[in-house]
Amino acid sequence: MDSYQPKPLFKGIPFHAQQFSREQIANAGWNILQEDLPLPCAIIKKHALLQNSLRMNQWLERNDLLLAPHIKTTMSPELIFEQLADGVWGLTVANVTNSRLAAQMGAKHIIFANQLVGRANIKEVELLLAEYPDLIMYLFIDSLDAFELLKAANIKNRGRLKLLIELGAYGGRCGVREAATAKTLIEAIYTNQWEIAGFSAYEAVFEGSDEQKQSSVQDFLSLLDSTICAFIEQQTIVPAQSLIISIGGSEYYDMCALTFARLQHEYDAKIVLRSGCYLFSDSGVYEKASMAIDDRLGSAQLTLPASESAIEVWCYVLSQPEPGVVILGAGKRDFSYDKGLPKPLYAKSKLSSKITPIDHTNYQITRINDQHCFLKVPIDDSLAPGDMVAVGISHPCTTFDKWRKILIVDGQYNVIDAIQAWF
Repeated sequence: MDSYQPKPLFKGIPFHAQQFSREQIANAGWNILQEDLPLPCAIIKKHALLQNSLRMNQWLERNDLLLAPHIKTTMSPELIFEQLADGVWGLTVANVTNSRLAAQMGAKHIIFANQLVGRANIKEVELLLAEYPDLIMYLFIDSLDAFELLKAANIKNRGRLKLLIELGAYGGRCGVREAATAKTLIEAIYTNQWEIAGFSAYEAVFEGSDEQKQSSVQDFLSLLDSTICAFIEQQTIVPAQSLIISIGGSEYYDMCALTFARLQHEYDAKIVLRSGCYLFSDSGVYEKASMAIDDRLGSAQLTLPASESAIEVWCYVLSQPEPGVVILGAGKRDFSYDKGLPKPLYAKSKLSSKITPIDHTNYQITRINDQHCFLKVPIDDSLAPGDMVAVGISHPCTTFDKWRKILIVDGQYNVIDAIQAWF
């Protein structure tokens, strides 16, 4: 085996073009609808990507917010480069591997949105600080135990390693649950002459109906706001520069901005959102979240472009083994299923060059296997083997990690570019 070095293979790319560069892919003349590519094939729609970017950039400018997008969504150098070119304040990461990519891409501010524990992990962060002298890293921290691990490591360049006190909700993930515990942690950090840059939290941790989750999120945000304000007014925390509040995923960033507006105006706090899925939306959880954001904003949203799903997975009809059931050639290895099953979006008959929108009320994906998808159809449906179907996904994060190369298409499904996903 040592002498045998197989070349990497990428789903959705013709075998003869596996090693094509981005320029070669853009000039290959491929078109999804003309069956130039082996399916299943994941694609990103360029116009939707640009529209979603415009939406977020306008929102940030309007509300004087900063953005450090969470790169764990895509782990794509090409997309991260575009985000940095858009002028994002920094990048958010989940682990040291993410951190390395963020530093290589040129981020000057990296938010480590996790607890940094473990000797090898801490060492990797220390190496990054040594290799990238302009880099500032912000670490979440929620316990004295975690702080003791950092202290024991005797990290060099510690001046560019700044701590964000993570505040959490009961039933949620990491984060200090009680204000008194947070105060004790803050005092220990100051006593040991480490720098606290501000606070962090993650709000989308609640279960229940949409209304219940929104209510729980608002209660949590209000509690965070009052807790942080109390720490400032009591001079428990004294940041050297403007306080940083790092919060806000892709579902409730509008509520975060509204809740912490007082901290912005009264204390010159910087609100740094960590949205990771804003570029892509989807046909499920984030589509619903975007509609809810528009409803909450009302007339204030009118000048912002609507969010649009940028991701589709195209596949073939393989079989119609029973009346009312069609089997599609894509499954768990090709798209996310952790936050809802995919939705059929379009169909294209092998006898036609045009695509037809699919009625979600009569066509539903009911279950998926590793490589197959069960599509419920009307008894008189005409889908047949060799026809093509596009499905929309719910939750981009767990679709990107199933592909190593994803093609970018224009409005006519001509392939114009490609990105990598480094999972």
